[in-house]
Amino acid sequence: MNSSLVYLYNSLYQLLETTLYTKDTITNKDILTTHTDIHFVMDYNTMTTKFKDNVNNKHYKYVTCVNITESITYKLWEIGNQGNLWKPNIINKDTDINIDLFKSHIEKCVRRMKPIEASQGLMILMLKNPYEALHKLSSICINDVVLTQGYSVIIWLMITIKIKPISIKSIKFINNFVKKLCLINDIIINHKDSIIKIRKNITHKTIISNTEEPYASELAALKLRYKYERNTHTIKQMETAIYYYYYMNEKINTDNYKSSELIPDNIDFNYQVIYEAIDYTCCNNLINYIYTKPNININESDIQNIIWMSESGVNFRDNKSLKLSEHTKKIYGYTVFKYYLDNFRKDVINKKYDFYKDKKLFTKSHTC
Repeated sequence: MNSSLVYLYNSLYQLLETTLYTKDTITNKDILTTHTDIHFVMDYNTMTTKFKDNVNNKHYKYVTCVNITESITYKLWEIGNQGNLWKPNIINKDTDINIDLFKSHIEKCVRRMKPIEASQGLMILMLKNPYEALHKLSSICINDVVLTQGYSVIIWLMITIKIKPISIKSIKFINNFVKKLCLINDIIINHKDSIIKIRKNITHKTIISNTEEPYASELAALKLRYKYERNTHTIKQMETAIYYYYYMNEKINTDNYKSSELIPDNIDFNYQVIYEAIDYTCCNNLINYIYTKPNININESDIQNIIWMSESGVNFRDNKSLKLSEHTKKIYGYTVFKYYLDNFRKDVINKKYDFYKDKKLFTKSHTC
């Protein structure tokens, strides 16, 4: 085989290695599509992440990969010293922990800017179900506060948590991140320019090519996190957030907050969540419980809306939600309604509510 044929063969082989066929959804014909590997790297020495086009296998350790589409694969790598694993002493280990209840607790604490309570609930959830804890935390950041520096680290840990035990370094970062969210006063819906009318496709390559650090990694991580969302309401919010932060990446919070190197050695599972966390998003029978009580002259849909507007949806960063809450509490029948709501919550706090026997009687719900 002459040199020109060898060159042609090698070129064709390399091309085939990096391409594949996909179906055109209209013509159903095969289309040759370039395959792209995107490298997502965690540096444990600095607790930062970065997206790279290429990595040197000698310096980075491969962790896992995520196939987002047939033509895009995210490969996750790590570098640096992870340190010791997080193994706290658990008190009252046999206490039943309801995952949805603690997710609601963390969310309501961030909305009410309660860093200590948010941290306490998150540490418990990290021990019971770390993936759900990080999945929820990454959602809260976008829905209830603003895209914040360090978000990309949370996403990297979320993706790898099922194959890599959490380290002390990582849990300190997570703990400081949720506390930081509670201290941020900004929120995306407060901006007059939050609705971006331009709807062109913003790809990962577009983000990395046209956005500077430290914004690029956080926005690229949001693009990746979007693929992991299950809730249709949150999917729409994340779509809007991607456009919003791409065109106004200066709105990404990069402020420095005082961090703490301390994490508790003991975690007590016998923990009381805040009252507002106990709502229909985690207690499916709550709506029906109130609806069937005497002197309740409002339908099930209105009961849900009243809970949302008066308590569940209240965000201390948003004056509109505070005013809506104040107005809702003045409506006819709220006092009687609140009496039954508080009684239900007392049953949950006193362990008289059985989550396992709880059946969903009202299907329509807001995002928890």
